[in-house]
Amino acid sequence: MDLETKEQFNKLNEHFGKIAENFEKINDKFEGQFGKLNGRFDRLNMFIMRHVVTRAELKETIDELKEELPSKQDINDLITRIDGYSKELKDSREEIAITGFKTNRLETWAQKAGSKIGLEYTT
Repeated sequence: MDLETKEQFNKLNEHFGKIAENFEKINDKFEGQFGKLNGRFDRLNMFIMRHVVTRAELKETIDELKEELPSKQDINDLITRIDGYSKELKDSREEIAITGFKTNRLETWAQKAGSKIGLEYTT
């Protein structure tokens, strides 16, 4: 190898060394940026894991709520009982009205009977 070729080889070697250094700097910069991105993705993944529920978790929650809520049969039984109480109240009111009417009639009769036999009836 002659001197001129050696000098050209050394220049090329030096040039490639500078290129390698630039690539290392670029690589370090990208690694820093990707490290930041990886951190962001890790935080995003943690957020999703904490706040997003799976279909199975949602179904489990709904099933738990269903256990706590009354069934249709429970509601129908309650309505039937309320209807029964309502009928009893209506019947009681009717009986009170009839008893009041009978009492008034009996009182009127007692006043008439008292006046015929000479007794004064006072309320």
